[in-house]
Amino acid sequence: MPENMVYQLWSLTLDPLTPTSLGTLPIEKESYNELLRIDNAYDTQAFGITLEEAGGADAPTLERLYTLGVIDKG
Repeated sequence: MPENMVYQLWSLTLDPLTPTSLGTLPIEKESYNELLRIDNAYDTQAFGITLEEAGGADAPTLERLYTLGVIDKG
């Protein structure tokens, strides 16, 4: 990963597309086995991870979207 960059997790509602930051992901070797606790993501329809400048972003940089997963609530 480039220096001064972080992975940021997003909660998404899809119609209309509305991203909400769930924070940045720890990348230190000591954190590899930690679970990420997510609060208040009840309306989430998908999750995405982007690469952002250190400190995170107010909105996802879609050109650096690394993963997107839609939740099947069926």
